[in-house]
Amino acid sequence: MMKKRNNKFYLVVLFSCSAALLLSLCKPAPRPIRIDETFSGGSLELTGGDTLIVTLKSNPSTGYLWKVVTMDTSLMQNLEHVYIPKKVRRGIVGSGGTDVFLFEARRAGNTSLKLIYHRPWEKETAPAEEFNIRLKIR
Repeated sequence: MMKKRNNKFYLVVLFSCSAALLLSLCKPAPRPIRIDETFSGGSLELTGGDTLIVTLKSNPSTGYLWKVVTMDTSLMQNLEHVYIPKKVRRGIVGSGGTDVFLFEARRAGNTSLKLIYHRPWEKETAPAEEFNIRLKIR
């Protein structure tokens, strides 16, 4: 009798583990989502774990920089920010390039992401550009 109960116990454990494995396989894999300035003013739906890649035209030789000013850090994490200069002939200066921001959706909720293109020392001057997007994370 004890052997039968042990067999049932092992079958229940095996079934439970199999079901958990199958459910974890059904969850969508995190994905990279690439957007640029054309998405400003819009909205986007993300899944937890997704990477949001925002690329914005920039020219730091003019003193202007992109800066994140609004984002719920409990929902989104700023992973990285890099500037990629435009490829030009040697000796050419001030040609600009692209700022790339990488964010990760951390948990479900709604937030806004706002970046401004400004000169940091010009405190009383409005930004030259703004990038805004509403995010829904599920």
